Amino acid sequence: MKSFSFYKMTATGNDFIVVDNRTRKFDKIKRAEWEILCDRRNGIGADGVLLLEKAKLKESDYKMKYLNADGREEKMCGNGSRALLYFVHTVVKLKKNTKYQFETKNGVYQGEMLAGNSVKIQMTELYDINKFNINSLLPRDVKIDFAFFVDTGVPHAVFFVTNNSEIDLLKLAPPVRYNPLFPVGANVNFVTITDKKTINVRTFERGVENETLSCGTGIVASAIALKYFKNVSGKINIIAKGGKLTVELNNDLSKISLRGQVKLVFKGQL
Repeated sequence: MKSFSFYKMTATGNDFIVVDNRTRKFDKIKRAEWEILCDRRNGIGADGVLLLEKAKLKESDYKMKYLNADGREEKMCGNGSRALLYFVHTVVKLKKNTKYQFETKNGVYQGEMLAGNSVKIQMTELYDINKFNINSLLPRDVKIDFAFFVDTGVPHAVFFVTNNSEIDLLKLAPPVRYNPLFPVGANVNFVTITDKKTINVRTFERGVENETLSCGTGIVASAIALKYFKNVSGKINIIAKGGKLTVELNNDLSKISLRGQVKLVFKGQL
C-alpha cells in the first residue's frame, strides 16, 4: 500500500490511530509495520490502532478490531471502543441514531453518542473475579490496602494504595504484568480513594508496556474492585492522568457502563 488516510483520536488521553477497514485494504499491513506507526518518534504515535470493520451479525452496526502499540491484536479496549463509536458517528456518519451495537474479538457491546463529545459504552465482559491471589506480588515494603484481580475484557491486577502518585509505577508494574501467575499477562492498576465515590487510577498497559494516560478496561476493573473493597455501587467518578471518566454499576454487577469524552486530534495522509 503506497499511501492511506488515517485519523488520530484520543479518549481521555488514551490515543489511537483510526482507519476504515471495511474494504479490508489494511489486512496486508504486518504487525511490525503497525508497531512502527504507533512509535512516537518514528511514526504517527499512539497507544494502539482501531480498525473499523463490517459486522458479522445482522443486528450489529460494525465491528471493532483493536491492536496494541506492539501490533498484537487485543480482544477489547474500553477507551478504544469509545473512540471508534465517536469516529463511526461523527466522521463516517453511519446513521443518525446515536445508539450503536458493535462487535469485538470476544463479545458484543452497546454504546451511545452523548452530548459534549461524550461516549457511553455498556461493558459486557466480566470474568475471573479474584481468580488469582495477588496480595504477594509487590515488594513487602509497598503497603497495599486491597488487592483484586478481574478480567473486564482484558485481565487486570488492581492494587489500592494510600497515594498512587508516590508509586514508582515503571519499576513495580512490569514484574506483575509478566508474572507467570497470569497465562497471558495482565495490566496493572494502582488506585487511590479520594472520597467515597471518587478514585484516582494509574495503569500500566501490556502491549504498550508503559503507563497510559487512561485505560478504559482498567478504570472499569478499578471501579469493580472498589465495589468489593468498600461496597460502593451506582455512579463512581474516576480521575486519570488523561481526564475524568464515569463508571456506573449496579449492586450485582449485571449492568456496568463507562463514560468519558472523546476528541478528534487530526486527520492525516501517510
